[in-house]
Amino acid sequence: MAAVFPLDALLLSPTRAARQLLGAVLVHRMAGRTTSGMIVETEAYCETDPASHTFGGRTPRNQVMFGPAGHAYVYFTYGIHWCFNVVTGQDGRGEAVLVRALEPLSGLSIMAHRRGIALPGVAGTWIERATDEAATRRVLVSLSSGPAKLTQAMGLHGEMYGTLRAILRRHRLWAQLAPDVRMLPVRTDVGVALTPEQEERLVRACAASRSRSLLPAFTLGIHTGLRNEELRFLQWRRVDLLTKVITVGKAKTPSGDGRVIPLNQTASRVLSTWAQQFPGRRPEHYVFPSERVGFSGTDEISQVYGTEPTTPIGSWKVAWTSARRLAGVQCRFHDLRHTCITRLLERGVPLPVVASLMGWSPATTARMAKRYAHFGDSAQRRAMETLDPPTASARAGSDERETVQ
Repeated sequence: MAAVFPLDALLLSPTRAARQLLGAVLVHRMAGRTTSGMIVETEAYCETDPASHTFGGRTPRNQVMFGPAGHAYVYFTYGIHWCFNVVTGQDGRGEAVLVRALEPLSGLSIMAHRRGIALPGVAGTWIERATDEAATRRVLVSLSSGPAKLTQAMGLHGEMYGTLRAILRRHRLWAQLAPDVRMLPVRTDVGVALTPEQEERLVRACAASRSRSLLPAFTLGIHTGLRNEELRFLQWRRVDLLTKVITVGKAKTPSGDGRVIPLNQTASRVLSTWAQQFPGRRPEHYVFPSERVGFSGTDEISQVYGTEPTTPIGSWKVAWTSARRLAGVQCRFHDLRHTCITRLLERGVPLPVVASLMGWSPATTARMAKRYAHFGDSAQRRAMETLDPPTASARAGSDERETVQ
């Protein structure tokens, strides 16, 4: 029997634990069926990382991340995918490692069935010789080459993580106990709206990034309010450069599916310029495709290669973290959406219009506006000054205009 992964290796910092997990084998047995894969890509998260679920403190959703180490933290993201994390560190610290990719080892036919993929040459737990070995290898790699792919292939989902409340609800027992249960408060003060000066610093930092897609993604985030995943999975067929609109596909919530977002001049110019990088683009291609960056020559000039237009970019996390550090700005990528919403409301856009653009349902509009809008002192002062009675000069000006009319 293979050795069990040592718990001591998970009591380390998330960055060290993430390295320890590389090469470990994840095994899942359910209903008599076993699937397994070797962990080949991980991503560390700690409380001080703005991208971490624990950055804003403990909530009912993230409480398992605060320990003990070795537990699974499985969460639903953007209304589409499940992600699997291993809790690490000491109790109370809110740390975990996201498992981003696996190399399939056993149960390949089961994985292929769960992913809806035809995998030629698969028999039991090994790959038999196929007519096109290269094609078979590509399909095999695609089984679990991303966070959402591996959870689907391995059969991992929120049912395994579910809180006690979720279990009680499934058995129709929660309603009887709810009146006697005090739930932990959920923080709504997480998030910031960037100042123009912070935005300018981030623009310069993104422009200097090795990732050529970071700057256009950053600009679109602020000028459309699209979420990270909505940007990553955006396809050219949903971008109309002629009428200057974006049609969102699958969103985090049903109310956001299919919403149409008009492009302002800045967003339209950025997308048009970015489109010129892909003269052979097709409707099914992703706006921000997966690609690699290397250096050539003694001047270390970055070169883009290995672009896969039918595969979306995996993540901007590394590039975004570097840009934030260079700019000296502490924020999350999701704060670009906060910034967009705050500016729309500050500039007098009616709340129902903002809700429609952001994909909020009528039932959650007020709560979302409270969470996302970050009005500064000057905006609040201008709002209250509108209650002042008009001055004598203002009344005279008004009377003069009426006389002219």
